[in-house]
Amino acid sequence: MTLSSFFEFFSDFSNPQLATFIISLIALILSIINTYNNRKNVIMTWSNDAEVVKASDISIVYKDMVTTPGINGFIITIDIINSSPNDIAYFDLRAFNPDNNINIYLMTRKSLEVPFNDGAIYKKNYLNEKHLLEPPEKNYGLLKANSFNKFDLFFGPRDNDAHDLKRVNISIKIAKKTFFNKDPFSTTNRKKFKFFGYSYDVSNWKELLEEPDNELLQK
Repeated sequence: MTLSSFFEFFSDFSNPQLATFIISLIALILSIINTYNNRKNVIMTWSNDAEVVKASDISIVYKDMVTTPGINGFIITIDIINSSPNDIAYFDLRAFNPDNNINIYLMTRKSLEVPFNDGAIYKKNYLNEKHLLEPPEKNYGLLKANSFNKFDLFFGPRDNDAHDLKRVNISIKIAKKTFFNKDPFSTTNRKKFKFFGYSYDVSNWKELLEEPDNELLQK
């Protein structure tokens, strides 16, 4: 097709081929726009540092009963925005030692004994004020469409896991296949799903636990 015939083709609005071309082009553009608007878009914002807390600083309250996690540990917060128009599943939420890829305890409501799994969970600060924590229900769940979610994560090593703990990694996957952003620590076929993660330096956590409560909780 010469340049002149090309312009001639588009200048003849009665040409049925032109009408078909324009309709097809519009359909393609609308399809691209629809695909873009329906893409799975999740943004996660992580705490910069893991706050060291003693077991006694965490209260799990159900009616007139109170308990604690029974272990010292750390607290971080993840803010999650699902700006897509579709619900997106998350799964494989875990805390682990990156030196051996072994999980350490991470509090979810499912991990708590009955009836405390239905209780309120508080963290005490250095002024003895209590702040309500919002742990996830389980290590998997659903991020609702166009939603904001907040996960307050308490995690810590059991006695046998505490030796020489230098770093703790937190990771979570969403139901979106990816070729690039794969979990390097995953050993299952779920490695193909997009993951988010953060690595925390906790090399001085034992020293911090030995400080007086009012100093520790101000950090």
